[in-house]
Amino acid sequence: MQGDVSIPNAAYLHINAGAEVRFASTDSQMGGVDNSRVEVTVKSGGTLEINGTAAASVTLLADGAANPLVWVGIVVESGATSVDLHHMVLQHSSSGVWNSAAAGVVVLDGVTLAGNALDLTQIGGAGNPAISGTLAAGRFSGNLVIPSGATLDLNRTNGLVQSGTFALSSGATYRPALSDVSSYEQLQVSGTSVTLAGALDLDVASLTASTGQSFRLIDKLGALAVSGSSRGSARALSSTRAAIASRSRTWAAPGTTSW
Repeated sequence: MQGDVSIPNAAYLHINAGAEVRFASTDSQMGGVDNSRVEVTVKSGGTLEINGTAAASVTLLADGAANPLVWVGIVVESGATSVDLHHMVLQHSSSGVWNSAAAGVVVLDGVTLAGNALDLTQIGGAGNPAISGTLAAGRFSGNLVIPSGATLDLNRTNGLVQSGTFALSSGATYRPALSDVSSYEQLQVSGTSVTLAGALDLDVASLTASTGQSFRLIDKLGALAVSGSSRGSARALSSTRAAIASRSRTWAAPGTTSW
């Protein structure tokens, strides 16, 4: 793609399973939210369906240098009809999925957002995307709610939720990977609140640590309200190597779905 793609009112764009779409580092049309970079914009009344499968995902990425600022990403305007993203991999963008639409308009089903400056950007009063399956991502702007049945598979050592709330709903799962105490996946939250009501699923396949060492899985930055946690007054939620000595991957607080 050498220039912006715009999906107007009553128009429909479908991308089939297995497709790979590459985006140039300059915008030949010099329009959109960023006149120097390419974007895909779903306008009011427009519909986008990316119909990848588990065996044949759809990949959107840079054409050339693989850095996180090559293109803008998918821009969803407030009146968009629907944006259904199934088994999509989106890379090398500044904003990932830039969402201004109402709750449920954007569907993220088995989606991987990686190598972007931001993976999911919630603008203004945007509603929560409908997340299902596993969302592999790590950097968010605005509110992030992981609903029941969905999994947040953190894919960054410097994960971040900025300027919003983070909520792990009952029945949802948070999955970070632990390697060693100097380098592991952690989510920092600098927004307004953290609500934890789901389960923790630790990936310890590459873990090298000693009994007594601790890992901050979620680090709340500043004076954030924390609810649903057995350690609500603590600055961070910690785990120890001793607690996972059995290498059991699933954690939940005794007698509750909180941790």
